[in-house]
This record gives sequence, structure tokens and C-alpha cells, in this order.
Amino acid sequence: MISDEQKLAAVIAYFEENESTYQIAKRLQIDRHYIRLWIELYRYHDIEGIIRPQGYTNYEDSFKIKVIQHLIETGDSLLQTAAKFNIPSRETVRRWKKQWMSKAGEVLYQVEKECQSMPKKHTLRPI
Repeated sequence: MISDEQKLAAVIAYFEENESTYQIAKRLQIDRHYIRLWIELYRYHDIEGIIRPQGYTNYEDSFKIKVIQHLIETGDSLLQTAAKFNIPSRETVRRWKKQWMSKAGEVLYQVEKECQSMPKKHTLRPI
């Protein structure tokens, strides 16, 4: 597991030492997308985006909806969206989107099913 100090050192290496995300990822032996996320978190939230309180963060449903709406409306990537909203993982955003899409699909299915089961109204026309 990478410590917050290592994350911050990686971001500093990127900005101040002009080390590439590829070089940093290779040195830390992790996937490059983590480095890119840390860089974006730092851009949007400074050191608070990197140094985080320990423990689990419980997000309100209204916040999750705001994040998914932003993702859909702007076309930002999962990584960009996670960084803008100071979410430590793009996978969290991906999971929320998947849950939202699943629920939206269920609602559409129910509406369609109700429409099909409703009897058609016959209106009488004057002669």
C-alpha cells in the first residue's frame, strides 16, 4: 500500500522534477492511472486531495447523484470526475455510475411494463 507521503512525493516529482507518470509508476511499481489521479487531486484540492483522513468515507446519496450528473453532462472521464469531487478512486465513481444506470434501467422497465398492461382507451367520435 502506498502511503500519503509517497503519493505526495510522486506528485512533487511530477511537478518539480519533471518526472513522467510512466517513470513514477515504474519506480513505485503501480499502474500509471494512480499517479494521474493523484496529480489531478492535487490540482483541484492541493495537499488535502492527497493527505486524507484515515477510515471509510460515507457519501450521501445526493452527493453521488451530483457526481453522476456531472459525469454524464460534462463527458469528463471517471478520473477527472473523481478528482474534481475529491473522491480517492475512479472505481468509486464507476461503481456509482453502474448502480445509477442499473436503477435507471429498472425504472424505465417498470414504466414500460405499466404502459403495456394499461388498457387502451377508446374514445367515441361523434357521427
